[in-house]
Amino acid sequence: MTRDNFTYLGIEEGAPTRLVIGWSPYGDLRNLWMLAVCASDRLVGSRNVQDYRIVVDPDHSFYALTMMLLRLLRTRYVTIGDIKFFFDLVKNVHYVFP
Repeated sequence: MTRDNFTYLGIEEGAPTRLVIGWSPYGDLRNLWMLAVCASDRLVGSRNVQDYRIVVDPDHSFYALTMMLLRLLRTRYVTIGDIKFFFDLVKNVHYVFP
């Protein structure tokens, strides 16, 4: 992930304690961020989505979220239309260097 994403999510490089990655096998999605919001809304409800910080990786193949409800999201998936989003707990993260 980029340094800007780390700053926005409020996490440090290494083993995070509150980071979930959401991903989809569809790497060519044009608006993954909005679909990520919709997927999060399905799991936690629209009133609670504002408590989550969501960023999309520069290659748009996954998004990362920080939250309090890790047990709710990890190892789950959501289907939006015909797109399936999977959620996994992140064990270790590193900065991407240019």
